[in-house]
Amino acid sequence: MTFFRRLFSFSLIQLIIELLFLAIIAGLISFFASALQIPSSIVPTIEESMLLVGVAVTFLLARFWIERRPFADLGLSTHRLGRYLLIGFVVGAILQGTVIGNLAQVGWYHVTSIAPVSVAVVVILQGLGIHLMVALVEEGIFRGIIFRLLERTLGTWVALLLSAILFGMMHLTNPGATVFGALAIALEGGIMLGAAYVLTRNLWLAVGIHWAWNFFEGPFFGTSVSGIGAGKTFITSTVSGPAILTGGTFGPEAGVLALITCLVAGAILLTLAVRRKQVLMPSWLKRAKHSADLPTQPVPSSLEGK
Repeated sequence: MTFFRRLFSFSLIQLIIELLFLAIIAGLISFFASALQIPSSIVPTIEESMLLVGVAVTFLLARFWIERRPFADLGLSTHRLGRYLLIGFVVGAILQGTVIGNLAQVGWYHVTSIAPVSVAVVVILQGLGIHLMVALVEEGIFRGIIFRLLERTLGTWVALLLSAILFGMMHLTNPGATVFGALAIALEGGIMLGAAYVLTRNLWLAVGIHWAWNFFEGPFFGTSVSGIGAGKTFITSTVSGPAILTGGTFGPEAGVLALITCLVAGAILLTLAVRRKQVLMPSWLKRAKHSADLPTQPVPSSLEGK
């Protein structure tokens, strides 16, 4: 084994290389978007599309050059892809619907208008498309790369904590972000979506939940998505009440109601993962356990007492 291949065999080195590659792609996207003077209305869509391509290329590099593992080991198994994606979408819709329903029940969520059918169809299709891309990009990065590679070395629990913190910190750069909001997202999305990955050992359940959560939060129910607004929506709405509970201008996910809802869902997913023995121990602990389990060679009788 060459020096570089030996170096690339370490999961943390693989993680650094893959994240550096993604950082370069993100920088190039930002540069070209600015240099080409792309209209601001379509910049998010173009950037997200290019990021998705970048994530796909990173997985290809991981498969054939960096990690050299099958796509299934990278979280991209096609087994039950459609089923997990659909189940995830339904779960995400239920979770977001529960949050909005609770806000409406206490009088903090108000519907002001609903888009006509001709507009609603376009808004819904566009919303489904852009938020599917967002879910694929963010799950590919945070669960498919960061969590997966951290887990190989540090085990499930530490990887879950670290990837959740990073996921929350990423949202600190969004408009109207607060430390509490970032913490809420870390506990909601970071833990819940990480648990979805652990349970299934692929990205598709997590992608489905993430996709539906954002879609119903923004384009459907008309509330802000992570501080960036909702854009064109099926329902035009207003949210009142204490920001600590409702999320304020950042969106429901920065509020206590969403936090409790997602923590319950995350706890259920983690419980199922533990019962199905999907939780991994740290690599050093695994090696120690393996060494302890090795049978000891009996001392030959001829050597006893010497």
